[in-house]
Amino acid sequence: AGIQIRKTDVMELDLQVIVERVLLLLSSQVNAKQVAVLKDITPGLLVQAEEKRFMLAIVQLLTTAIKLSPPDGIVCLKAREAGGRIIISITNHDSNDEVLSQVYEAFPAAKDAKGSLRFTNGNPPPLYLAEQIIVKHNGRFVSGNEDNAGYFFQVHLPICAN
Repeated sequence: AGIQIRKTDVMELDLQVIVERVLLLLSSQVNAKQVAVLKDITPGLLVQAEEKRFMLAIVQLLTTAIKLSPPDGIVCLKAREAGGRIIISITNHDSNDEVLSQVYEAFPAAKDAKGSLRFTNGNPPPLYLAEQIIVKHNGRFVSGNEDNAGYFFQVHLPICAN
């Protein structure tokens, strides 16, 4: 069945407010690991999204970034408008380039007879879940390593039509 989002549940959300709420939810995790989360969000960015699922996607991305960070590491979250889209970037320059591949390897998957992806432990990886939610919001998700300088997650979403 996958993730379903009803159009009636989609609303205009202030990205800065969503990020603050997510960071409040993750504060114990941030404090336990002593990771700094630096934010640079253009004020007034609005996304059309189903609030709970969109927040879940941001939670999954930031949780993964925090887990991949060394103690006392720094996670940077930036959001801006570019080319008619909202771009949310989460980066960490404190980790080695093998870290991101370990995230995917921790969740082995195979396709079933219908071609659907099935995870052998029953749970999808956080980045896969976040990507599915983002795609349902007409967005695109990209992740990767930055030339032996850490990793990045990027979310590209349409700008709200006012």
